[in-house]
Amino acid sequence: MDCRKLNIVLLSTVAVLLVVVILVLIKSLFVGSEGFEWGSVSDWVSSIANLIMAGAALYAAWNAKNWFQTKIKENALNQVTKFWTNCDLFSLEMLKTYENICNLNNTEPDIEPKNFAHLVKTEREVIDLLNIKLASLKSELQSLTFWKVSPKDEAIFNNYFFSNQIALGTLREAISFDINDIHDRYHYNVSYGKLLVDTFDSLIEAHATLKKDMNNLFVFSN
Repeated sequence: MDCRKLNIVLLSTVAVLLVVVILVLIKSLFVGSEGFEWGSVSDWVSSIANLIMAGAALYAAWNAKNWFQTKIKENALNQVTKFWTNCDLFSLEMLKTYENICNLNNTEPDIEPKNFAHLVKTEREVIDLLNIKLASLKSELQSLTFWKVSPKDEAIFNNYFFSNQIALGTLREAISFDINDIHDRYHYNVSYGKLLVDTFDSLIEAHATLKKDMNNLFVFSN
C-alpha cells in the first residue's frame, strides 16, 4: 500500500472514531434530559460527518496533486538522465569513428587489407548515422522544455553540437579520396593529418566541457 492510500485509510478511520466519540459525549451530556431529541442530534452528527468527509476529500485531492507534481519531477529527471546517457554514448561513438578514420586515412596502399574498400564504405555510412543521431540529440534537448527543464547556459550545448557537426564533416572528408588512386590517397593523408589531430582535441574538449558540471547545467521549474 502506498503512502497516498495509507493516508486516506487513516483519515477515514479517524473520522469514524470522531463521530463515535461525539455521539458518546452527546449521550452523556443529555442523558435524563426531557427535552432531548435524538432527531436534532442526528442532524448535527450528519452535518459534522459531511464536514469531515469534505475535509477528507480536500486532503486526498491535495495529496494527489503533490503526488502528480512529484511524478512530473521524477519524469523530468529521468529525461535529463536519458539525454546525458545518449550524449555520452554519442561521444564514445565519435571517438571510435575518429580512430577508424585515422587508420583508413593512414593506410598505405601496398599493405591495405583486402576489404579496404568495404571498410571505407562502412565508415562513410557510420558518419551518416552519426549525423542523424546528432540531430536527434538536438531534438531531445528541445523536448526537455515539455518537462519544464531548460539549460542554464545554451552556449555549452550549442558548442557541443557545433564541434561534433564540424568533426563529422572533417571525418567524412578525410576518407573522400578515390580508393583506387594512390596519389589522391597520399594527398588526403598529407592534407588531413594535422586537421584530424585538431578534430580529436575539439571532441575531447567539447565532451569534457559538457560533463564538467553536468549537475548544474539545467534548471527545473515548478
